[in-house]
Amino acid sequence: MFASGTWIDRNPCGLGALRLLESAPKFAPLVRTEFALPSWVGEIRQDEYLEIRNLCVQMLSRYRVEDCLFIGIGRSPTPIIGFFQEARAAHARNLPLSQFRHRPVGRAVEIDEKKIDRYQALSDGALKALYQHFDRFFLFDAEAWRRKKWVLVDFSQTGDTLVSAFDYLSAYLRHRKTKAGCPGLEMLCLVDPRYDPQKIMGAFGRRPARVWKIDGYPNLCGGLSMQRYDLASEFGTFVVDDSGRVPVRNDAYKRLRAAIRKEMVWEALQGRSSEVA
Repeated sequence: MFASGTWIDRNPCGLGALRLLESAPKFAPLVRTEFALPSWVGEIRQDEYLEIRNLCVQMLSRYRVEDCLFIGIGRSPTPIIGFFQEARAAHARNLPLSQFRHRPVGRAVEIDEKKIDRYQALSDGALKALYQHFDRFFLFDAEAWRRKKWVLVDFSQTGDTLVSAFDYLSAYLRHRKTKAGCPGLEMLCLVDPRYDPQKIMGAFGRRPARVWKIDGYPNLCGGLSMQRYDLASEFGTFVVDDSGRVPVRNDAYKRLRAAIRKEMVWEALQGRSSEVA
């Protein structure tokens, strides 16, 4: 029995099943890191792996997986997207967006005015750079555009980055839509058990969203809260501006996926051994 935690669901879409993908997502060539990382970066313990796996399986049970693209916003969802990609259980990818708390011009404000007024709209140059950033990850991914829904995933105390990513991605999809239309968006905010999911859901206004207080995953939740997985994220910190910079790939992400793969193989071998016995 998997730990369940508390779900708040504004836009239920039924149960889904695990689905193997024939190919992993393709990315445009990006710069790679050259600095050395501590040896522990990317390593996971067995109990930690089991929590990652169980959370991902339960998460997928809430969606029609064949209709969804799961997008990890920033570095927090690294172990979740890494598991999806390694297990090929869902079409998933990481989208680097650091400190992204902006408000699109003309967007009706649905959350606390005193709070959101600190988050200014992007300049014209930064907005152009943001759309180019989205193009790099989505424009030529036919599999992504065939999906009916893009699910934005983040581990957060406030949901601010999810709201900003949702609003700007919505505008981007309208900008790039074809005759076939464009995917819908939904937010999934994973929340530390110490925080109130109702308050975060209120911050999302009328946007389609789910908030999951992840009780029962102490090792994973602790690692997310302490930003333990950030150094193993697929991309380094990336702040959108008009400087022309591109995201930097992080080789430690390969180490993390290798650790997940090792645990998956060991788990499969243990299962076979039990069947033989």
